[in-house]
Amino acid sequence: MTLRPNQTVAADLAPLTESAADQGISVHLLIDLAGNIVVFAPLGAALALALRDRPVWRRLLLATLGGAGLSLVIELIQTAMPTRVAALDDWLLNTGGALLGAAASCALARNRRSLK
Repeated sequence: MTLRPNQTVAADLAPLTESAADQGISVHLLIDLAGNIVVFAPLGAALALALRDRPVWRRLLLATLGGAGLSLVIELIQTAMPTRVAALDDWLLNTGGALLGAAASCALARNRRSLK
């Protein structure tokens, strides 16, 4: 999704965004906000789980840095692609998505331990 032409991505996501568009919500805004966060949340969660032997603050930091690093690579690749646009807000949203995923993963793991 991150390296495909913007128009192709918008067309492929149309079945998911049509109801929002009917309500007057910008499809591109929805894709930018939700898409960038949602795409990187599983990465943050997976990284936090992989680092479960470390303290929570370190898991959050490393998972967020991992997401930020991957997003930076993607944004740099996009600068060389005429069909894509690199943007700081995409990087920030992707990084935030990784952080949210890592935080959710840590919270679920803590709740699971407390139930035992």
